[in-house]
Amino acid sequence: MLALLPLSLLTAVAGGGDLATTVDACLEGKTADWLREPARVQATLRDALRPEDSRLRPGNVRELNHDGGSFARAPLGYAVQLPLDYGKKPGPWPLVLTLPEAGETPEQHLRDRWHDREFLKSAILVSPSMPEDREAWSQVVVLGAPGGLARILTTLRLCTETFDVDPDRVLCVGTGEGGNTALEAGRQFPQRFAGIACRASDAGIEQVEVLNNLPIHITGGGANSKAFAERCEAANVETVTLDVNSAEGPLTEWLLKQRRQPRPTEVRVVVGKPFPTRCYWVGVAPIDPATGGAYATARLRPEANSIVLTGAGVSFVTLYLSDEMLDLDQPIALQVNGELRKETVRRSLRVTRENLLDGISDTGSIYTAQLVVDLRAPGEFALPGPKELAKATVELMASLRDPARAEARGWAEQSGEWVAPEDRARMRSGDRRDPRTGLWSTRADRKREDRGAVRVDDVWVDADEAENLEKGRFPVDGEWCDLDEANRRHTRLDSPWVIPTAFAKIHATTDRSTAIAALVNMARTIPDLERALGLIPPLPLDVILTRTEEQADRLAFGDPDGRRAPLHGAGRHVIYGAYFAERRFERDGPRFVYDGAGVGIWNAEVLHGDAFGVHSSRLAYALSWVDAIDPSPNASRSARKDGPGPDFLSEREAEKRLPAWLTWGAAVYAERFYRDTSIDLKVTPDADPWWTRAWSVSNLIEAGGLGEMAEVFEVDMDPAEAKKARLQLLRAGALVAFILDGDCAPVRKAHAALKAALIEAGLDGPIDQELVVALEGAIRAHEAELRAFLGA
Repeated sequence: MLALLPLSLLTAVAGGGDLATTVDACLEGKTADWLREPARVQATLRDALRPEDSRLRPGNVRELNHDGGSFARAPLGYAVQLPLDYGKKPGPWPLVLTLPEAGETPEQHLRDRWHDREFLKSAILVSPSMPEDREAWSQVVVLGAPGGLARILTTLRLCTETFDVDPDRVLCVGTGEGGNTALEAGRQFPQRFAGIACRASDAGIEQVEVLNNLPIHITGGGANSKAFAERCEAANVETVTLDVNSAEGPLTEWLLKQRRQPRPTEVRVVVGKPFPTRCYWVGVAPIDPATGGAYATARLRPEANSIVLTGAGVSFVTLYLSDEMLDLDQPIALQVNGELRKETVRRSLRVTRENLLDGISDTGSIYTAQLVVDLRAPGEFALPGPKELAKATVELMASLRDPARAEARGWAEQSGEWVAPEDRARMRSGDRRDPRTGLWSTRADRKREDRGAVRVDDVWVDADEAENLEKGRFPVDGEWCDLDEANRRHTRLDSPWVIPTAFAKIHATTDRSTAIAALVNMARTIPDLERALGLIPPLPLDVILTRTEEQADRLAFGDPDGRRAPLHGAGRHVIYGAYFAERRFERDGPRFVYDGAGVGIWNAEVLHGDAFGVHSSRLAYALSWVDAIDPSPNASRSARKDGPGPDFLSEREAEKRLPAWLTWGAAVYAERFYRDTSIDLKVTPDADPWWTRAWSVSNLIEAGGLGEMAEVFEVDMDPAEAKKARLQLLRAGALVAFILDGDCAPVRKAHAALKAALIEAGLDGPIDQELVVALEGAIRAHEAELRAFLGA
């Protein structure tokens, strides 16, 4: 029997705890066989998740507010009008999301625009407030803040959780200029809607290919709407009707007739920037959304128990399946870009649960299994592998055990090992660090080892299953998989590779080889980070590595409907190649525990993706490092009861002991100003190990140069001025490069004094700010040497 004992989770504490509790209760005691009848599963979940009777009075318009997730700083307002017969007649009920026009409040919109009494008796109406900037209406996120589409989807989720909504009869209506926003909601998230209506609107959008399963009704349109309908017809999208009559009656009659196609036979996904990446039962991981042209088309053939899949520009396609679509007891014939293969797909309670919590499934459409298809072209990249990782670990452990260096760090000898002050309590509790691998083990871990269990990554495997490891298999979801299959299963944010090492625990949705390469590059930052800041934090550090920019954005901002809470609260993920997820907390019983982590991107499929991944992974690790040596314990403690509030980031930054230019500068130095120790001058004597610094200085000059000394220490990190923020980060990295490598004695002396104070203070002791002022003063006094060093 395979013993899978998970040691950590990637997901942050978010909303939706009641949903998870209810879903878990429904699935408790069930086996995968129970999933054979999706209709029964849907009925069970629908009954369990049906909201209690609303306290709102039917027929009245009521304004509500939501201040959770990405709306913590600027609450989302929306107005709701329940049907006159709500509570008198059984549900579920149609839900019509109707968008107010510019300058119109949601409450005004519901009162002034909808009068059909039969319609008001038959459907729930809800109107979300929209951004002041009209350009933001058709976007999910703008500079880290929710755009109009995020408001629509979040309002939909809130109403579904609060009222008895029929998920197969959700519609979106845009009036006037809002018609294009409604069409964009349908294009980017077609699986959420039964239909889209544009009322008194000359609406029309350019991209139409994914609309082939979504009814669209446009009233009062003109030339734009006619051209839109013609584009749809040319793309074989036969779902659009135009009506010159803008009267309310015919429109409401059309709305009430629509029902969603939850599992269409043919699904097209044409990747936008960044959405859609999923339509109905097909999800894709685009190789590079910026280049355009990425698509996947999947067609069900139930009579042959087969799927025909074509695609380009995507690395993986995820097919969400159930027995309502195909017979999962039989092999599935899968044709991929003309190549035929047989696939066995298993029903899974875990997959069923994750799809519900992620919003991939709902009570009108349950997916109980999934198949991940690799569409990448074969290729080999010269990446460091397990041997290089083992070598880096050995070198790190030798450094940690060196008595002279340990004493200089302020460490003490305990049980024959040099130990950081923060690790002494851990050792007193019985934990031990393996001198070879650097991995920590608890007493329970050592008991497992005594029974013959083997640790692989973040799970323990019983002795009788260990032979699978010798065959190159990996334990995933209670099964043994070869490497290719394991890579496919670890592409999702909620099921990453979790690989612990002496210095980092990486949570990676990339291929395993990419995650290993990232770990090697992270290890190479450690000597530079110690040189820059003196302190070594408690190791290992958590780091997240995503395979695409879209995944990194989802972690930062959260899901468009707010289902996944944002891990970052300032929108800084739009500025640079990595960011810090300061809102990453995990549950420990009734408490929230801070678990911040750097987030990087390594997209091996795009041009120069491996080169970018090296720097992004280094920066992500460095951000975890600088946060760990300059934590904000008071802010973290204040969030233990209720989680991080809207001002959590500003509270954390107000508590920092070190200036932003130094911490960001150290991280950027480790990312791109370092000496490249992977270059072997014996093999390539003409290579320049300082090529990264030369490249970074050239980037600095192109971006605006060092500038005046009055502004060189500024690091604002304002996402609204991303270009300026990137320049500030390059300047900060250049300052640290000068401190470490500029050979300016007064600057080095001031830096050494600050480092000594940091070592003495430890992770949470006070720092004499005069030492920071002295270091800045030394740099200012030697401006000429700084500019000469940089050639800028």
